[in-house]
Amino acid sequence: MALQHGEQTRLLALAESHARNKQYGSALDACHKVLAEDATHPHANLLLDAVYMAMGRYRQARDAVLTAASAATIELAWIVPVIARLRDFCEHAAVERVFAHLPGTHAIPTGTLLPLSAEASQHGDGELANVLLEETLRREPEHPVVLQAAGSLRMVQGRIEEAESLLLKSLALRPDSPAAYWMLSKLKRWTPESNHVARIRGWLGRTGSRDAASTSILQLALHKELDDLKAFDQAWDALEQACAIKRSALHYSSADSIALVDALIEMDAAITPGTSTESHAVTPIFIVGMHRSGTTLMEQLIANHSEVHSAGEINDFPVAMRWATDTLATGPMSLEIVRKAAGTDYREVGRHYMVNASWRVRGKRFQTDKLPANFLNIGCILQALPEARIIHLSRDPMETCFSNLREWFSGINEYSYRQDELADYFLQYRRLMGHWKAKFGDRILDVDYAGLLEDPEAVMRDVADYCGLDYRSEMSDPRNNRSVVATASVVQVRAGIKREAQPKWRPYAEKLRPMRDRLRAGGVRVDD
Repeated sequence: MALQHGEQTRLLALAESHARNKQYGSALDACHKVLAEDATHPHANLLLDAVYMAMGRYRQARDAVLTAASAATIELAWIVPVIARLRDFCEHAAVERVFAHLPGTHAIPTGTLLPLSAEASQHGDGELANVLLEETLRREPEHPVVLQAAGSLRMVQGRIEEAESLLLKSLALRPDSPAAYWMLSKLKRWTPESNHVARIRGWLGRTGSRDAASTSILQLALHKELDDLKAFDQAWDALEQACAIKRSALHYSSADSIALVDALIEMDAAITPGTSTESHAVTPIFIVGMHRSGTTLMEQLIANHSEVHSAGEINDFPVAMRWATDTLATGPMSLEIVRKAAGTDYREVGRHYMVNASWRVRGKRFQTDKLPANFLNIGCILQALPEARIIHLSRDPMETCFSNLREWFSGINEYSYRQDELADYFLQYRRLMGHWKAKFGDRILDVDYAGLLEDPEAVMRDVADYCGLDYRSEMSDPRNNRSVVATASVVQVRAGIKREAQPKWRPYAEKLRPMRDRLRAGGVRVDD
């Protein structure tokens, strides 16, 4: 007999209660009773996903989300959470199918339009993101959150003047938005005649219910604008406060990063570089290195070639490893995955990865994958995808570390808010890259960021030759690429290749002495 709506609601509430109390078996039973009547029920399947994730059963969690997405129609209230979870599992084709079956924008509730636009943007469908956002703006032209979202989208699209106008309009309606100030601070280099320093300080000086994260973001925005104004002592004070607040909420330990690198080196000693046994239609180009080392610029240059699709910072390879090891993990690599990696069928990892690549490139022969932290995965990548190209960007150690220190990262790079921890992480990155280079040699192409800025044509000719591409002149200027840039480097790459008169860290050299000394003690050459 079919479940009545009230009974279905009761079972779902019961499943949620059991899950909160970690009574996972009972939670699964309640979910399965609902699914016995409706196998694609979105709420029940998302609950099933959450329970399986809590139990560490990655593949079953993924299957539950795919089942929810397989419905002919999905209740509008559940479309955004279903898409968000599909993206977490890198099930891009399934996301595409859900988007393809959306009703017309007129039928989508206002509260769903904006998050749906954000999901479309994350998915890489800028056209749909724009359509959904424009409909939201039409309905709520004076809503500060909508205006801020529109400004953010214009920013990643490189429409800087429009982004500024929208963000300022948002702040006029809601003048205490930390995210809007942060985005504004990054749009351009501010001047004594045009800046937001007084406004940001005004909000920082007020007491109230603002949370620590918001205060940290405001301090970072203040740092950026004061740095533009060359008020370096004040800028440092703001940066120091921002980092201290952010770090206080984290549970990072340098020992964990050391243990991970140790485990990767030990694991890798037991494997050898793969040889291609399958012919893939797409050649992946992995662009790796520390964050803020020039990886975005490199991707923009390579992707100016007509045969290259720019995928951006995607998690496809880490997710393929989670799937292969049936491991719930965060970040690009984890000790849990390393411990379970013995006996992994790397051909299956490669196939899993290539399904997404083949879907995404739409006939192009190459795909860039610009997740910087994939440097942790190089050994696994070359096992799973022997034909892959690995381009390693390296930048001056102090420039790299300082650029990380003054960036706001959401949910990643927890090492980047204390000078000692940031230096220690850089040393582990250097150690692991040294290991990969010793083992794989010319399978990895090293590119010096300073050399790229000095002579982009010469460097890009070498890159093209390494990748198996014919060099084209447009590959030497990122301004030829107008695709979305959803990374911290969006404004810089839009401006073209430029060399700063002096490194950004120089005015803070004395303040950065702890980091500099730590790097030197680890054997890294650092200029005075």
